[in-house]
Amino acid sequence: MLYDFNLIQEHQKSDPAITLIGGLLIWAGWLFMTCAAGYDVVEFNHKAVPQIIATNTMVSGASAGVTHALIDFLEFKVHNRMQVQDPQRILQSVLSGLVAISASCNNIGVGSAFIIGAIATCASMAACKVLCRYKIDDPIGSFQIFGFSGMWGCLAVGIFDKDKGVINTGSFEMV
Repeated sequence: MLYDFNLIQEHQKSDPAITLIGGLLIWAGWLFMTCAAGYDVVEFNHKAVPQIIATNTMVSGASAGVTHALIDFLEFKVHNRMQVQDPQRILQSVLSGLVAISASCNNIGVGSAFIIGAIATCASMAACKVLCRYKIDDPIGSFQIFGFSGMWGCLAVGIFDKDKGVINTGSFEMV
């Protein structure tokens, strides 16, 4: 089993509709934040237009949510249980993808954004498993989302960057 949310679910007694609205508002806010920060604050880069930044941000968040749904689907098939998707978990995965893409959204390709989001979900799910195993209470999942996915996002800059990343240049300068 990849993770166990039994400890966390006992504490989460929130309305799914309000959770979905809040998650979508966070996603929209994150989109505007990355577009503004990636275009003006870092350094002026003619290749880093807001359309590319917005596309990378949306692709990473969506791939994280889809990856979580696929992993859940495969886990249900393996354990022969009834399949029920939890929207809160999917939104946590989307947020993991958004956190991971924030560091590199202005200078990567769309395929790289997809991979970064998918791996961010796996990192978040692994962190949840570790926290549940050691009975560390994190009811909203902030450590697994911002800690593990954020660390992966920082590493992903050195791996996937178009100008200095390992995949495009073969140089370990940024890693």
